[in-house]
Amino acid sequence: MSYKAEKPFSERKAECSKLIEKFPDRVPIIIEPRASFPGKLDKNKYLVPVDMNVGQVLHLIRRRSKCASHTGIFLFIDNVMPATTARLKDLADNHKSDDGFLYLNCCGEDTYGGFIFHISQ
Repeated sequence: MSYKAEKPFSERKAECSKLIEKFPDRVPIIIEPRASFPGKLDKNKYLVPVDMNVGQVLHLIRRRSKCASHTGIFLFIDNVMPATTARLKDLADNHKSDDGFLYLNCCGEDTYGGFIFHISQ
């Protein structure tokens, strides 16, 4: 279930406003795995530094979800994949929701030799 469906708008807006007031040098983000995501995140809300980039978030997701090394993880904002060098502050300025959170969707795909072939003799 998505975070937007779990909590009413007013509660999300108040929570985000409080976070931004208390931590002005951080960006509040919500990471929502799609059905194709192979791992399970232990939490979906993060408060990340303004200078953090998408590549660092991908590393954070891999570490928190314990995905296999052969699984490629991809992030999307409004069904568009941002560059791995894009700063979250810049993305939040352009794509944050009306409640103030930046919503990221993540999915995974078996890559890098993740398929095992059995060869019979």
